[in-house]
Order: sequence, then C-alpha cells, then structure tokens
Amino acid sequence: LTAINCVTAAVFISMGAAPVPLFLGLDLVAVTAALVASNRAADRKERVQVSADQVRVLLETRAGVETLWNSPTMLTRVSLNGEAEDATDLRLAVSGREHPVAAALSRGQPGPDSTGSKTTSPMTKFATR
Repeated sequence: LTAINCVTAAVFISMGAAPVPLFLGLDLVAVTAALVASNRAADRKERVQVSADQVRVLLETRAGVETLWNSPTMLTRVSLNGEAEDATDLRLAVSGREHPVAAALSRGQPGPDSTGSKTTSPMTKFATR
C-alpha cells in the first residue's frame, strides 16, 4: 500500500496536483490506525471459569486481568436469547443482574478445540448444559 501510494503521489505531483498526495498520506494513516485498533481488539480475551463454587468472567488484556462477573454457581442462570442465525445473545444472570458473554461468537462458529464442524457452537453447548 505504501509503495502504491508513493508511485501515485509521484504521478500526481508530476501533473501539478500537489494536494492529492496529502490525501494519500491520510489514507495510509487511516489504514494504520485501523490495523492498530484491530490488533488491540484481537488481544482482548474473555474467559468464563466455572467451578463448583463460583462462575467468573475475566477480561484479559495487555494491561492485565479484570473480573467482569462473579456469582455463585448454583444461583447463576444461563439464558440463550434470540433464535436468529447470527444474532444470539448468551447471558449469565443472578439476582436481577445480567452479563452478556460470548458476544464475538456466532452460532455456526466452531470453537478452538472443535474439528471445524459447524453443527454446534460452544455457545449452544454451554447454554444447553
């Protein structure tokens, strides 16, 4: 992209259109910012830990680990709202509080330990247990 922008800028400068390379530079800045934002979003991991005593939802980022949800296992409900193909809303609930989980997953998306079969997703398995 940078080489293409430089060649294009040289062509426009030779034609006397000096402002055009500025817009090509803005294009390069915008693409770089989008890639940086995408990389940061990819580094965010949501983990759901279920033990005999508690259910915890942790957010792992470069800055550290933050607990987003903590509740007793026997009182925590799991609800699967929405039956649309790509818009599933999986939530944990206890005592009037709710927390959405697995927002980045769709129904047909295989989990990291699956064989690639798109018949069931991790959300469906989690919600039906």
